[in-house]
Amino acid sequence: LSRAASLLADHYHLVVTNPPYLGLGAMSDDLAAHVRGEFDVAKRELALCMTARISQLVRPCGTMALVLPGEWTYARAYRAFRSQFLAHHSVHTLVRLGPNAFSSGVRANPVLIVASAGATTAGAIATFDVMKESVEEKGQSLRSMDVAVVSQRVWREAPDNRMLGSARDLRLGSTMADYADARNGLSAGDSARFE
Repeated sequence: LSRAASLLADHYHLVVTNPPYLGLGAMSDDLAAHVRGEFDVAKRELALCMTARISQLVRPCGTMALVLPGEWTYARAYRAFRSQFLAHHSVHTLVRLGPNAFSSGVRANPVLIVASAGATTAGAIATFDVMKESVEEKGQSLRSMDVAVVSQRVWREAPDNRMLGSARDLRLGSTMADYADARNGLSAGDSARFE
């Protein structure tokens, strides 16, 4: 226990890990209360709470390489965490590993993210997408595929700070407001006919 406390009190140049994935609804009452109190913007996912804690353990300009649930990079529920992460980290690499990322058959849609703590940059981020490859093919694909490059500034300016990885994703990053105009909220659409 004292060794663990010593490790958690130190600061590191590099942290590499695959933290456990656990949603807020599956947490024990004690754990849920702790993450709500300590990691409010990350509370929906234990792996993101651990990311926030790792950010505190990394020295200024230190680097972290983390395998995390992929949903946090685009889902609306994680927008506050994304905004905070992008404001306080420089992302270097994002790899969409996809559903066949683990040989154990764990059903997950993870991403690998490499980022440095401290001042953010508008620099180039190398992005890769091996979501469709089998677990055996992912390594070879990563060694041979072309790099898609995106600017962190683009992610910071995207709706909800969505971290979309490729030029194709950026085109798909539009919102419904780009195509439609809702003038009256939810209704059957023909209420004037029946008034």
